[in-house]
Amino acid sequence: MTLPGREPARIEVYDVSGRLVNTRQREVRAPGNHSVDTGAGTHLLPGVYWVRLGQAERGPGTLMMVVAR
Repeated sequence: MTLPGREPARIEVYDVSGRLVNTRQREVRAPGNHSVDTGAGTHLLPGVYWVRLGQAERGPGTLMMVVAR
């Protein structure tokens, strides 16, 4: 994921029915490319998930589809 600023990032993981299954905050020390384990802190069953990434007042900067194994 690429983050444009130093503000904390918000990561939200949704299942295909739109239910929020995981949410996390991540500290950002510098703008640029970052890696994150979207399932950390929860057990994701195999399936398709939507991941939304936001930072500060910016809306979702990234919307991805994840297939968990």
